[in-house]
Amino acid sequence: MLAYLRPHRALLGIAIGCMGLYAVFHALSILLMKPILDNIFFTTAGPLTFTIPYVNWSFGFPDRMKFLAFVSAAIVLTYFTKSISSFGQEYLMTWVGMRILQRLRNQLFEKYTRMPLEFLEGERAGKLLSVSLNDVGLVYSSTVRLVTDVILQPFVILFLVLLALTLVPPVLSVASFVVLPFIAGLITYFGRKMKRATTGAQVKIEDLTQVLSEKVAGMKIVRIFGQEETERAKFERESEGYFHWSMKQAKISSLSGPLMVFLGGLGVSVAVYYGGYLVVTQAITTGSFGAFVTAVISIYRPIKSLTNLNNSYQQGAAAAERIFAFLDVPDAPDPDVGQPARFEREMSFHQVQFTYNGTEAPVLKNVDLSIRKGEHVAFVGVSGIGKTTLLMLIPRLLEPTGGEIRLDGVPLPEISPRTLRRLMAAVVQEVVLFNDTVGANIQYGRPGAGMAEVEAAARAADAHEFIQALPQKYETVIGDRGSKLSGGQRQRIAIARAFLKNAPILILDEATSNLDSESEREVQNAVERLASGRTTLVVAHRLSTIRRCDRIYVLRDGRILDAGAHEELMSRCEAYRTTVSLQSL
Repeated sequence: MLAYLRPHRALLGIAIGCMGLYAVFHALSILLMKPILDNIFFTTAGPLTFTIPYVNWSFGFPDRMKFLAFVSAAIVLTYFTKSISSFGQEYLMTWVGMRILQRLRNQLFEKYTRMPLEFLEGERAGKLLSVSLNDVGLVYSSTVRLVTDVILQPFVILFLVLLALTLVPPVLSVASFVVLPFIAGLITYFGRKMKRATTGAQVKIEDLTQVLSEKVAGMKIVRIFGQEETERAKFERESEGYFHWSMKQAKISSLSGPLMVFLGGLGVSVAVYYGGYLVVTQAITTGSFGAFVTAVISIYRPIKSLTNLNNSYQQGAAAAERIFAFLDVPDAPDPDVGQPARFEREMSFHQVQFTYNGTEAPVLKNVDLSIRKGEHVAFVGVSGIGKTTLLMLIPRLLEPTGGEIRLDGVPLPEISPRTLRRLMAAVVQEVVLFNDTVGANIQYGRPGAGMAEVEAAARAADAHEFIQALPQKYETVIGDRGSKLSGGQRQRIAIARAFLKNAPILILDEATSNLDSESEREVQNAVERLASGRTTLVVAHRLSTIRRCDRIYVLRDGRILDAGAHEELMSRCEAYRTTVSLQSL
């Protein structure tokens, strides 16, 4: 964590200075009681003086009333300085801690955009959210408390011990109730302020969680459409908003305590001055002032704080381990490293194999195939045979564990993933839409596209008509993952997004599954228009989707069992005939 503190050395230095100042004036505030006892309440012979030990600063006064006025003014100044220094160290340490928290969260989200997709999808979303929000919060609170208490409390103990060494009789403080109504008023005032700030912070943390959960779940689409930088910027904006509201909370919290301490100091000043006056005039006895708390008793609180540090440290250490376990995961290949992608002739697989982490059996085994530009190719086989996995290898969302894939003869690892993905658009079974407007979801295919282009893409996808019927048309917010739309509507929004991107390679993964007959027919018509003139790779169970493809690959046990046009496979491939017969039932 020292690396995270290092950029804030200057602020930490100021905060440490405030801590030292607070400790000095805390001890000085107790020291001021000694001359009051010696020269006011228990009158001693000799000159009226006030001496600060160790530095030997001494002040003399001709009479007791002037001495009393000096001490009362000194108390006000001392408590004011304590309040300012306390506010300074608390606010600055919170600022540093919040910047560390913000940096950790931003680093984690950036890491999610760079992690291998296989690792990311293998983790529970709840764990990712917990690490990004709860664990980072624990690291923040433990770091602020540890740094503050490890520096401040020893300062306080040191100066109190040095003071106690000069105090033979006990040092007493008096309780004052004069300022209680003002303190009650401040509690009410700051309570309202804190409620407002807390509500704002809660709303922002909800927004932050929303963005995080959506984009982690939709990382395939984010990467295929090359929107990593856009999503990082969006997340950082939400994170900055949360930082703003959290600092409002910190300001209120840091200011309210010192102000109440200062008011307490004013109460002590009033009580000492007026009570001393009463003693001088013999209106009351010195015993009426009650007992004062000694410097030794004052040492108890910082010692107690230090003894409680271990629990905070352990919580922070455990949370930090979980965070850095994620940050240490190796990145997926850098999307900007490699030569620009070109697709003029063909895409080919050469003895490609793939095995998921944590499993022994390969999903794909020695796959050899070739897809020429402009061809429509389908992959069929039973569920779980590796069809989707094969498609995910093409945009390098997954990396082969054996063999290689080439684009125009160039191995994919030599091609920049970002430029490779610019050649591709995808429409998948589980449509990923974001909690934004209809227009923004379509525009995700090509950020910066004009509204006319968005509408043209929607018309091509047979989506314009139902969009016009929505309450705010293209400005309608569609809810989490498009929850306000039907399955067919969501699918047509995804098709419009792919139309807008206008990529030469189209990936269709069960694009018409789980739809009713009418929706399927509408989506199928839109898919056929989208596929026209593009190299199209299709995974589908629907016979109507695959029979018109130029070539169909039949997969079994992770291998290519046969390949050919529909009529050819019907005449020679038993596995394909079985698939077709099942579709005909």
